[in-house]
Amino acid sequence: MGTPHLYNIRIIRSYVEYIEKYYPEADVNAILDHAGLTRYEMEDLGYWFTQEQADRFFEAVVQKTGNPGIAREAGRMEATSSSYDTFRQYVYGFITPAVAYDLCSKISAKLTRGATMEHHRMGRNKVEIVSRPIAGVNEKPYQCENRLGVLEAIPKPFTGKYAQVEHPECIHKGGTCCRYVISWDEPRFFFWKKMRNIAAFLSIIVCLAAALTAPQSLLHVIPGCFAAIFILAFYAEYTAKKELARNAVNQGNAAEMLLHEINVRYNDALLIQEIGQAISMVLDIDELIDYVMQILRQRSNYDRGLVLLANENQTRLICMSGYGYAQKEEQLLRRTRFTLDKKNSKGPFVQAFRDQKPCLVNDINEVIGDMSPRSQDLARFVDVRSLVCVPIVFKGESLGILSVDNMKSKDVLSQSEVSLLTGIAQQIGISINNARFFKRLQESEAKYRELVENANSILMRIDIDGRISFFNEFAQRFFDYRPEEVVGSPVIGKIMAEDSSSARIFRGLFQNIESSPENYSQVQAETVLKNGERVWISWTNKAVRDEDGNVAEVLCVGTDITEQKRLEAQLRKSQKMEAIGTLAGGIAHDFNNILFPIIGYAEMSMDDVPDGSIIKANLEEIRRAACRAKELVEQILVFSRQSEQEKRPLR
Repeated sequence: MGTPHLYNIRIIRSYVEYIEKYYPEADVNAILDHAGLTRYEMEDLGYWFTQEQADRFFEAVVQKTGNPGIAREAGRMEATSSSYDTFRQYVYGFITPAVAYDLCSKISAKLTRGATMEHHRMGRNKVEIVSRPIAGVNEKPYQCENRLGVLEAIPKPFTGKYAQVEHPECIHKGGTCCRYVISWDEPRFFFWKKMRNIAAFLSIIVCLAAALTAPQSLLHVIPGCFAAIFILAFYAEYTAKKELARNAVNQGNAAEMLLHEINVRYNDALLIQEIGQAISMVLDIDELIDYVMQILRQRSNYDRGLVLLANENQTRLICMSGYGYAQKEEQLLRRTRFTLDKKNSKGPFVQAFRDQKPCLVNDINEVIGDMSPRSQDLARFVDVRSLVCVPIVFKGESLGILSVDNMKSKDVLSQSEVSLLTGIAQQIGISINNARFFKRLQESEAKYRELVENANSILMRIDIDGRISFFNEFAQRFFDYRPEEVVGSPVIGKIMAEDSSSARIFRGLFQNIESSPENYSQVQAETVLKNGERVWISWTNKAVRDEDGNVAEVLCVGTDITEQKRLEAQLRKSQKMEAIGTLAGGIAHDFNNILFPIIGYAEMSMDDVPDGSIIKANLEEIRRAACRAKELVEQILVFSRQSEQEKRPLR
């Protein structure tokens, strides 16, 4: 969280106002620099500073003025300081100092977060104020002295005198709190009212005494008494009405200041709202910047605005858009390139871009010597007098700058104005990054879509309900479906028959993916084309998760394996035939071994039997039958491809 900011800048402003009035030789800028504060922070009534900054500021003030008691003196001035206009007008709108002291605790909360303040009425013209620092705050003695001076000064606008303040207990002297007992004189109209009442009482006594001692003198005494009472009453009423008129003016001024502040805050809110809407709607960089410039023209108090972005190499600042410039000025700005890669470049644009900090120039003549000759000529041509440049940054990277300026003189910028411009620049940086990311995403999506649509594979996505959510162009051509015919339809029943084995396979696929979504699954399933033709697809499936890590869809990549299936069937058939041939060849060889002895023994027996014998005829039949069997065996061997075929010419 960092060091807490405990004190409102009004406290510093009252010191500065006192120093400028009574110590004009003191260097206020040096004092602010020593405290780590800037002029535009001091001008912002909503800015708060730390205890360390307060200590460093007081240290520098004492050093520059040589007055160690300046804290109490500056505190007395706070009653009339312009830094407290709204508070002062509000407080002094009441009639008595007592009411003003009653408001101390409320007003103190608007000026410090480092202490709490309580008040207790001790009488008509007497009050007790108790201040206690909050835990962790190390309040210094000079802050107690400054508070004492403020409490002394509160009655002065009412009575013309400082209050009498007793300080019986102080935390810097071992006490548990800072206790102040304050008494003051009554306002002037109270005195005259008292004198009127006393005169009336004395007149009654005088009249009674005259009536008892010299009744004839009543004709002279009574008119004189009534004249005295009337004069005192008239003057008392006059002073009271004068106080009331002053209070009415103060209340009116306070209301006017508050209304002005409300209008400023409302206008700033509209500015932020409209820029936020532009950022959420516009994803084109040029269109976005033009829109932001239009909003700044309408809602800001600046005469001119300009946005410059760095090129891809971060070597040049290029004018993208602006408002308030004449046509020739804008044309020149758009042609100009501000150099970023030269170390000696010190212009406000380059400085804000490099340092990633706002750069304020109240008088261009103060910095024009640090600018290049070309930039000097440009500044004179567009008549720059004062400007503020804030960097456009995203995640530590400078993207460009936002610059605004006024043609006429303007009060010193406040921290709230710089913070507002810085916030706008940050929003522009975020939007530029979003626009660039969106452009890269579009390019990536276009490449992905081109890859997917032109892939020579079936790409299909199925949601958890089994419905087709994506069907690529190749799949559309393959199945002969238009996208509207298939997207949203259940995969089972559209490209797979309900009662088919493929449907059972895909139902099991969903169960497997839900149980082990990290794994790829591969299945082969028979699918149906639009014309009813059945084909075989090899599917590779992978779960697609949503942002919560749950399975949202299944990505299916399919390859047509119908031809492969046909070739596999032919191969199996060929393998069967080869197996049969191998079996037949083995049987034929064994049978051939049996036939050779039969033929041989039949021929040898025929040699031993005389011609014409019935036995020889029988043996001849046996030999012929065996030869026919041998020819059959040769045919079987030819079928089984285990013997050479003899080719003969046919006539």
